[in-house]
Amino acid sequence: RFFPSIPPETAGDARAVVVLVAATLCLMMAGSTFGGVLRGYQYYVHFNAVASIGVILRLGLTIGALRVAPTIVAVQTAALLAAAATAGLLLVTARSSVAGLSLAPRNTDREALSELLTYARHSAARSGSMLALHATMPILIGRWGTVGDVAAYSIASRIPHYLRSFLTGAQSVFLPAVTTLSARRRVEEIRTLVGKGTRMSAALTLFSSLLLFVYAEPILGIWLGSNVPQGAILVLRVLILAVVPGGIFDIWMSALVGLGVLRGLTWASIATTVCTIALAAVLLDFAEMPVAVAPALALVAGLWAMSGFWLPAYALARFEMRPSVYMREYMLPVFAAGLASALALIPLSSLSPAAGVAGFAIRFAVSAVVLGILFGIAVLWSYRKRILPHSIGN
Repeated sequence: RFFPSIPPETAGDARAVVVLVAATLCLMMAGSTFGGVLRGYQYYVHFNAVASIGVILRLGLTIGALRVAPTIVAVQTAALLAAAATAGLLLVTARSSVAGLSLAPRNTDREALSELLTYARHSAARSGSMLALHATMPILIGRWGTVGDVAAYSIASRIPHYLRSFLTGAQSVFLPAVTTLSARRRVEEIRTLVGKGTRMSAALTLFSSLLLFVYAEPILGIWLGSNVPQGAILVLRVLILAVVPGGIFDIWMSALVGLGVLRGLTWASIATTVCTIALAAVLLDFAEMPVAVAPALALVAGLWAMSGFWLPAYALARFEMRPSVYMREYMLPVFAAGLASALALIPLSSLSPAAGVAGFAIRFAVSAVVLGILFGIAVLWSYRKRILPHSIGN
């Protein structure tokens, strides 16, 4: 009844998807427990390896499912299988990495347990709010739109999800050093390290986002063949814009958590979820735009407001850094390379040395090389500048 546009013949598929999503979330939460053990013991390489395998496995299963049966049930089944495999790999990896991994309630330090539960509550609230945000968007589309709108959004959201997972893994490279420095309260070194990490994250984010944004149409065409839903390309490009702020600035999250700054991050995540869902509902009700595009635009607004503006401003204030110095020393060269890359992609994307997949592969490879050179020059140039302690305000 909540989705009046779903015809009776597809109601069974809709129920199956709901059950599959619930099972997938349960497996993801179980896997996150073992992943938390690996990260808690600072086995970041092991965790990143399993997470990368999980992303590749999910991508492969999704492509296979779409080739065999291009339905949303098949796609969600692929996600369920990937989540089960990832949870199993995390369990095996945690038990083989941490000697004597077991639960002994009698030997538990209550003070340490209380602190751990505090961190767990805030982490669950943050991740749960973001999960609820992304899970609610297809529901809103189903309420206002059609099955085709839901399919367009669901398929288009897959590639940004893989991109976000890749960028999160890249940011995790800095976590061991950030964790160690946070434990020792070496704030000066934390802000310098995170600033450099932001520079690298920004280069990777802009590099991958620009390529996906410009070549969204041929990528979906190769992936889905002739089964690309109407509007999926536009939704994909909008959702890529929503990934950019987190890919650049979410590295500050671990630094703030390491210093025990929890409440502000938690309330910001919850507020972002509520406001973004409300904005999506308003756009769906009043704006004259495709149904699948409205929630995507709401995500862009909400995630840019939180990760693109509030998070770096909040972090810079907590770490007593001048925004002007931070932008000039760490961000300006990368943003300049991003602008040059965007201008360079305009003529590169129009080249057609060959037709079909071969022509796309050549254009994509040439574009990737050109962008890699531009961003490499920007990063190397920015590293030539020595960041002195006096350049950071107290």
